[in-house]
Amino acid sequence: MPPDAQTVHPGYGVPPEPRRQRINAWLESNGIEPRLVRADRPIYVLAVANGTIQGGLPWLIDVIVFHQYYEHPDGHRERNFITREAVSFQRTVPLQTPFPADPTTDDEGAHDDEEQEVEAVEEDQRSPEHEDRAEGDE
Repeated sequence: MPPDAQTVHPGYGVPPEPRRQRINAWLESNGIEPRLVRADRPIYVLAVANGTIQGGLPWLIDVIVFHQYYEHPDGHRERNFITREAVSFQRTVPLQTPFPADPTTDDEGAHDDEEQEVEAVEEDQRSPEHEDRAEGDE
């Protein structure tokens, strides 16, 4: 990946659920169908030259770089005859909506918050029978 790129997904498989949802919403806001994007390949934003401006300086635009599965019009993915893997190709799309920053949580922080919420719900949902047994044990 180029050094000046912003990594959205490093490409090591499906990201944790909160991040996956953010990525999918962002892809959709940029006109990209998330189900066609390969999770095992990186997704990044890159500034590329798109002509020159006054004085000969390069005019840069941001593009999203990702790998997309090739699907037939009937919705079936094309398969490589030798490897039997789904065919994909690298695609670039002009960036319309920047990837949202989430300063309140990161993937691990969101997971920790979810665990705390689950524990609180479990304590609140004890059955009356459980409370009776706890009193009888004292």
